[in-house]
Amino acid sequence: MNKILLVGAGHMGGALLNGWLKAKIKNISVIDPNMRLNKKNKKFRYYKSIKEIKNIESFDTIFFAVKPQIIDDVIKDYKILFNKKKLIISIVAGINIRYFEDFFGSNSPIVRTMPNLPASVGKGVSCLCSNRNVSKKHKGYIDKLFKSVGKSFWIKSEKTVDKITAISGSGPAYFYYFIEGLERAGLKLGLNRELSRELSKHTAFGAIDLMEKSNAEAMYMRKKIAITGGTTEAAIKKLKLNNKLHNTILQGVQAAYRRAVQIGKKKKKTK
Repeated sequence: MNKILLVGAGHMGGALLNGWLKAKIKNISVIDPNMRLNKKNKKFRYYKSIKEIKNIESFDTIFFAVKPQIIDDVIKDYKILFNKKKLIISIVAGINIRYFEDFFGSNSPIVRTMPNLPASVGKGVSCLCSNRNVSKKHKGYIDKLFKSVGKSFWIKSEKTVDKITAISGSGPAYFYYFIEGLERAGLKLGLNRELSRELSKHTAFGAIDLMEKSNAEAMYMRKKIAITGGTTEAAIKKLKLNNKLHNTILQGVQAAYRRAVQIGKKKKKTK
């Protein structure tokens, strides 16, 4: 049975861990000096540092889930795994496969992916790409891990990962920001804070659930609700004015993409 070592249990690493535990994935160990989860949880082993692990080579899969700013400091403790052909999976934003090949050896199976926070409740979405050393058996195992926390897709080009980061990786925050705006609008109309929050939140839940079950595109669902002469049409006309909303969304996504690319370029310069 595969033994997993999760290096980093912050926002994204913690989301994956929560999802795996709910899906009853076993043989998980976690390294994080600032563990935010229940340290007494008997469903996984917890270590503050790699020095507490007696045999690092006993792990089959190493997940790196740390911030890109500290990956250089973290990864140096894993030199013993050079050319050991361990399955390396990275969710470190902006850091490419070549970075890990240079450290663990070009013959190591390496996967780069970017899940998102809803993975913690089994509703995440992840896109994965790999180097040539990742076998069908590896992919089958990886699919099991990521499908246990939501949807997963394999992509061929690593260049696509930074774009995906800008859409689905950062995407939940965009929706939260919109819901935040809807809540504020409710307050401006005179609703109390709790009611405005609950209406906005559950409207979002229902809209996405209906779209998923209808298997329809967002545009179709929007037009279905925005009946000519109705209240929804009046709101949509205002939101569509000069296409400002969609242009603002595009600008935000492009900013996220540029930042992901920038992080990768900085890392190349410091290697």
